[in-house]
This record gives sequence, structure tokens and C-alpha cells, in this order.
Amino acid sequence: YCFCCLCFHQGSRSSLANTGFNDWIHLSSTLKSHETCSNHILSYTKWIETELRLKSGKSIDHLEQLLIQKESERWNQVLTRLMNIALYLAENNIAFRGVSDKL
Repeated sequence: YCFCCLCFHQGSRSSLANTGFNDWIHLSSTLKSHETCSNHILSYTKWIETELRLKSGKSIDHLEQLLIQKESERWNQVLTRLMNIALYLAENNIAFRGVSDKL
């Protein structure tokens, strides 16, 4: 599959965007012709433009991306706290809940 053609091309798609490619003998010539076609160049340009916008924070969903990142950081902190609690309890031989006189 051609990633940029699969994700960013609109309209009729080449076989590299629809079904992939399995004729390995003719792969080199097919890739050369595909990489020089106007549809691939346009799709590649859109892909690079999208990547630059995401990196610079100028995409339409920039605020959503920030919320997702904050949520991810929050859950990482929760998981870290839970791991620290479990390690503390294990090191001090303390039960998670209640009292345990047996090992």
C-alpha cells in the first residue's frame, strides 16, 4: 500500500491505494511510475502539510489534541501513583485491604 495515497487521495485510487501490490517482480517499475504520477504527488503534499500543521499546532483540532494529551498525562500520573502504592504495600508486607495475619 501507498500510505499517503491511501489516506489523502480523493477520487479514483490506484491499485497501491485500494488493494495493495503483490507483483514483486515488477515492483521497481511500478513504484517509479506511481511516485511520478500527479495523484501521488498531490497526496504526498497533503500528507506533509498535515504533518507540519500537527507539529506546529495549527490544525483544526489543536484544542482537542491538547485535551487528549492532558488526559493521557493525568492517567499516567494515576497509574504511577497506583504502582507506587502497590510497591509500598509489598515492601512493608501490608495488605491491600483489611488486616492479614497470614502470608
